[in-house]
Amino acid sequence: MYKYLGIDNIKDLANKAYQVHHIFPQSLFGEGGLYESIFKRARLNVHDVRFLGLWDAKDHLKKKYDYNEVWFKEMDDLKEKHGNRIEDIDIIEVIEKGREIAGRYGFTRVRF
Repeated sequence: MYKYLGIDNIKDLANKAYQVHHIFPQSLFGEGGLYESIFKRARLNVHDVRFLGLWDAKDHLKKKYDYNEVWFKEMDDLKEKHGNRIEDIDIIEVIEKGREIAGRYGFTRVRF
């Protein structure tokens, strides 16, 4: 996983004060999450290394709650856009939203 994120040595991760974080919150897209079906339909896994990013450790600790709240709101908006039908939300919309939100929160090494 660390090699994929461009980290040659796990000690580099600690020295740079970054933490690995799921771009797509597990509480929404993981097992039992309200939007899990979107990833399942696309045969993707929220834990796939491609969907992880590096987040400054200080920001991660301070902003992870806000990050998840933004996701809840964005997904509610997408669901409403599709007539409250989760099954009509396309994975491409979710992935684009992931790039946008990750960028807004200063993630690095986002590679999807």
